[in-house]
Amino acid sequence: MAEIQSLFIIDGLKKNLKIPDSINYLEFGAGRGWVLSFLQKSGFINSGVGYDPDSVSIQWGKEFLHVNLKKGFLCEDIVLEIVSQNPEINFISLIHVLEHLQSPCEIIKTFQQNFKNHFLFLEVPDADYEGYVLKIDTFPSSSMGQHFWSFSETSLRLLLEKNNYDVLLLEKDGNSHFWDSRIENIVLWMEFFNGRKKMFNQGEFNVKNICKSDVIFIINYLTMSLKNYYKKRYTRLDLPVIRILARKKNFINCD
Repeated sequence: MAEIQSLFIIDGLKKNLKIPDSINYLEFGAGRGWVLSFLQKSGFINSGVGYDPDSVSIQWGKEFLHVNLKKGFLCEDIVLEIVSQNPEINFISLIHVLEHLQSPCEIIKTFQQNFKNHFLFLEVPDADYEGYVLKIDTFPSSSMGQHFWSFSETSLRLLLEKNNYDVLLLEKDGNSHFWDSRIENIVLWMEFFNGRKKMFNQGEFNVKNICKSDVIFIINYLTMSLKNYYKKRYTRLDLPVIRILARKKNFINCD
């Protein structure tokens, strides 16, 4: 996945930048630093630093990928601190971060107002496929329960254009059936819990009805599991996503 993301960035820069090694790269949600590492090895960036809230990932990336990683979660204060210390940064990357922010528009506005001449790379789950999952999977411990927003191609374009960015390159990737099994599983559990709630509200919450609903649920669950066993298995690479490369309006492309 990091290779796919990196090649998308490199391809976009090749088309829009005259000096290929003049990029000073900043990434939020860097994880272990795979994208940063790939870009460094490609020779396509001059310098790079990544931020991530997970200390274990940071330590692993430093030790095995030899990349510059720092602990931190994206917020206005950390952006202002980075700008004051590293004014040369001219590329900002948010990979599966925007959907976790309470105020994504404010963060994009902060980038636009404080970083001078820069590119912006975003990758987010595609709302055309994620939307229904986000609606029904509200468990706080799940990854979906940690998403505040879901973005479509249209909403991403509006977000960037509203904050004075030009969209240079956009790509939709992934498999449209990625979420099918997840949806089927969540719906089955929802029906089970809603059935229990209905029994309780109607005064039918007794051993006989509980056992009956349990047997029905087990049969349905085993049937679903058996059916999914023979279906295609999807990986993280199949996740439907939107990748977008933009740059601040009035970008000065040096000779």
